[in-house]
Amino acid sequence: MLYEFHRSQNAKRPGAVHATYLVYGTKNASDAPRNSADGDVEMASSPPEVGSLTETVPTFSLSLVPEERLEG
Repeated sequence: MLYEFHRSQNAKRPGAVHATYLVYGTKNASDAPRNSADGDVEMASSPPEVGSLTETVPTFSLSLVPEERLEG
């Protein structure tokens, strides 16, 4: 319904209605910044706990995007 309203109002008067989109989701682990080329971190002290090596922490992203920049 919202899309139809947006389309019909802009058909009457171009540029009369603007949309801003809320884009929310999780980022892939491959998109996260890493400390070295292979993601390995040099540790000088005792080794980390075994459980922490396999645990993946999700990274959430929230963006407000105007309709003109939605494709990017």
